[in-house]
Amino acid sequence: MKNMNKLSRAARYLMAAMALCMCFLAGLAPQKAYAGATPQATVSCLKGDAVVTCGKVAGTFDVTLNLGGSGGVIPATTQISVLTPGVTIVSPASSYPVIGGVVKLTLAGATPGQIIDLQMDGSSTTPDPTTGLSICCNGKISITIPKDLKCEPVKPTIDITKICDVAQHVWIGDMPPKPNMPANGYVAMCHIKVTTTGHIPNPISLSEVMSGTGTVKFVSSTDPWACVPPMVPGNTPMNCTLPGNTMTGPTDISIIDVKVTFTSAADVKEAKNCAAATYDGNEADKDCTTFKVDESSIKVTKVCAPAKEIIGAINHYEADCKITVTTTGAQTGTITVNEAMSGGGTVISAASSTTPSWTCSTANCSISGGVLNQTASTSVIDVK
Repeated sequence: MKNMNKLSRAARYLMAAMALCMCFLAGLAPQKAYAGATPQATVSCLKGDAVVTCGKVAGTFDVTLNLGGSGGVIPATTQISVLTPGVTIVSPASSYPVIGGVVKLTLAGATPGQIIDLQMDGSSTTPDPTTGLSICCNGKISITIPKDLKCEPVKPTIDITKICDVAQHVWIGDMPPKPNMPANGYVAMCHIKVTTTGHIPNPISLSEVMSGTGTVKFVSSTDPWACVPPMVPGNTPMNCTLPGNTMTGPTDISIIDVKVTFTSAADVKEAKNCAAATYDGNEADKDCTTFKVDESSIKVTKVCAPAKEIIGAINHYEADCKITVTTTGAQTGTITVNEAMSGGGTVISAASSTTPSWTCSTANCSISGGVLNQTASTSVIDVK
């Protein structure tokens, strides 16, 4: 009996190996499915009902294949290629999942009334509950694009999104600032996102204009936008053009970066920046935004008590001082306080007496701006 069990187990392994070999050789026998160790020629491989509808992009057709619709074998995944010349799969994949017995794809290059041949190879890693073996099959499916299928031209869409960063208080002169040169203006970077769906065969025009006092300057783009003039004053449009056939769909995004410059915080708060796209002579979309000013500041005050005479090996005078650092708004980078004295005095020590704590050496203290409260923060440094 033991020998019989061993033989039976060996026979099952042999059957499984034979089925695996047949899966690799399935391409030699179209329209057959191997659901066990023996080919079952009466079961159609991947034979299903096809539903063809108009695609979302002009000139395309969406195809839904119900693989079990006519008694076909239902694999877990399929590999699909087009045998008909001139017809292609939009966004082809290495494999297509079969969900609920249905697989979907989009064809381009087909015409109404045309018969399209697809080569399909299906497989499943889940064993059959009866045989314990996986399924693999191979076959050709012919689908017909209905003659009376009339697809309306797909109208492309263009959406504009305008986002501007917080205006920073900086030096805005033509020459690089000298050390310790104070800021004299405000600069904000703005990003215009142009999102399109469908093929855009004609040029897109975009008007960038800012109300109020300031200047707008084209910086860069991910696509060949031409902006004329490249820098304009407030209330004057900058006109940008993107060549046709740049945005080919189904969904494309193009970014335009511009720099906006102001001379005062009041100008920043009063300004409004808009971007409008025009296509085929009609306004497609428009978006506007306002600006926020970086209100961050750092204020330092110092108070010293009267100096006291210290009698010792060397008579001298000492004074206790408090440095108060008050910040408002978001701080970045490292903030450093240098304790400097004129004349013949010497700084003995410096230490932080509040939280968050500053890191101090003998004559200076520093702290990361990010750890300070972004609304308001007061720190005290004791100096002797």
